[in-house]
Amino acid sequence: MASDFHTHTPHPGKRELVDGGEGRAPLWSLPFHPWHTAKLPPVPEEQLRGCAALGELGFDRFQGAAPWPEGQLALLGGLLKLAAEWNKPVVLHAVGPLELLFKAVEPYGNLKFLLHGFSRPRPDLLDAVLKHRFYVSLNPVLLGNEGIVSFLKSRPEARVGLETDDDDSLDIALLYERIGIPGFEARADELFEEFLNL
Repeated sequence: MASDFHTHTPHPGKRELVDGGEGRAPLWSLPFHPWHTAKLPPVPEEQLRGCAALGELGFDRFQGAAPWPEGQLALLGGLLKLAAEWNKPVVLHAVGPLELLFKAVEPYGNLKFLLHGFSRPRPDLLDAVLKHRFYVSLNPVLLGNEGIVSFLKSRPEARVGLETDDDDSLDIALLYERIGIPGFEARADELFEEFLNL
């Protein structure tokens, strides 16, 4: 079915989690992007009930509405608490030290986390993220990376899927074809359902 773990544009008939897609897509996440969110805003209960996940949210050491790192990490903590109160999976944006992310989510072991847009061409870093129980959606730039593809071939149980993010020119089905790993798309479809509790 070619599940798109994170996109900003709804594509009718596709299976996808649309960031900010309220009223535009069946499965949507409620965004609190660190570029645009400086403090925890009031959130209507109907939005929290209707969304499939919270996010994307997280931190960005290069660009953020709240000061780095204290302000962004405090905001992240408040949003994770909100996700826990509503038992919502979380789509994470993390530009900065992964150790900070691991520490921030540690008290919320009952939640599911998706690190979206993973673009670091290092299998050891992908392995570290997966060992912290994260789901991961890969940035398409990694599809041609031999190290990442070899790692995924050797770890069919890895909680990894694909995304188009904000690139409307990408077709998610073609991305799954391009990675060229037998069974990868079907496994990603299962993970998509598992992450969103479908």
